[in-house]
Amino acid sequence: ARGLPANKVTYNELLNAKVASRDRLGMWAIVDEMIGAGLKVNSITCSILLKSLSERSGESDVARVMALVDDLEESIDEVLFSSTVEACIRIKQLGMLSQFIDTQKSKGIFRKISAPIFGAMIKAFGDAGNVQQVRHLWAQMQENKVNPTA
Repeated sequence: ARGLPANKVTYNELLNAKVASRDRLGMWAIVDEMIGAGLKVNSITCSILLKSLSERSGESDVARVMALVDDLEESIDEVLFSSTVEACIRIKQLGMLSQFIDTQKSKGIFRKISAPIFGAMIKAFGDAGNVQQVRHLWAQMQENKVNPTA
């Protein structure tokens, strides 16, 4: 083969183009090719995939994206946490968001979360009438000394 082998940046740029053009099959082909080349999915890859999710996304796409987020070897930063929260709210999967929150809580992510992200989660669960989760998130904010912004 001629040229340089593709790296994570190359694959993520190709993936972003597929997501922007709403090419779901092409998107997964890029992910499969990346993994087949021995490159691991990273937080940037997951953030790009999360952007592809909508209320019309199939269950298998949602499950596959969330599995990639869950399987990351690196710890989740606030940007990926925020992207995951926004995606779950956008696709109206608050049960999935609750599971994600529980998983991340055990990893200490709440020490890094900002007030606007807490606010988005509290609003989503409040709108859904899940008072228990709202109280839980509020307690997490207080425990981590995060001051509300509004």
